[in-house]
Amino acid sequence: MNRRQFIAASACAAALPTFAKTPKPLRLGLDNFAVRALGWKADELIDYAAALKCDSLFITDLFAFESFTPRYLREVKRHADGKGIRLYVGSWSLCPSSVTFKKDWGTAAEHLALGVRVCKALGSPVFRVILGSRKDRLTAGGIEARIDDMVKFLKANKSRATDAGIKIAVENHAGDMHSLELVRLVEAAGKDWVGVNLDSGNAVWTLEDPMENLKNLAPYTLTSSLRDTMAWPSANGFTAAWRAMGEGLVDWKKYFSHFGTVCPDAPV
Repeated sequence: MNRRQFIAASACAAALPTFAKTPKPLRLGLDNFAVRALGWKADELIDYAAALKCDSLFITDLFAFESFTPRYLREVKRHADGKGIRLYVGSWSLCPSSVTFKKDWGTAAEHLALGVRVCKALGSPVFRVILGSRKDRLTAGGIEARIDDMVKFLKANKSRATDAGIKIAVENHAGDMHSLELVRLVEAAGKDWVGVNLDSGNAVWTLEDPMENLKNLAPYTLTSSLRDTMAWPSANGFTAAWRAMGEGLVDWKKYFSHFGTVCPDAPV
């Protein structure tokens, strides 16, 4: 580049709008649900995420931990830190009246307390949970009653999470809630400490376009579990199948343009 070219280029650069900045890079990660059939534990998942050059690892099932002792959890965090992987933690239903609720981790309150303790030890800013599944829509009072029960539980146990500095991310899971129903839950429980784990694949369980689902939930999104979907007409309506990202119908360029603007701190 000669002097004249340099001056011309500099003038062009100076004329650019001040808002023309490079978008903040999104944190890319792996949800262990994608490889659940392998039965890997935390250390193996961390190694795999590192091999894929991920920034984060979302361990969405407490069974991936061999123990919950402080010593073991410190070792897991040390291993993840050494690989440059940020950990996010999740588990299952916290709604005591849901047909999906299991007593694997005790009562709902005991389950929440354990999840918060694990998150605190591993440096996860959020604890991902679910309400239930589409079966809850057929229970007495329907999904509205289950949402009310979940809100009541969360409000009664708010200090368990907030005292530890942990937020709760509720997923739109297996047809339990349409995005607008999940928004009602978050707003009722308190959006200052309750948010969303955004699942694009689960959107179709409630007949939602993943893009519309994103628009409704992005302002509340703390974490994500993303995948593509292919759908086609069939004898009784339509059939949908989860696909690897890029092999379905979702326009990911459009999707992430919105995602990166509204919830840039949520890992992908």
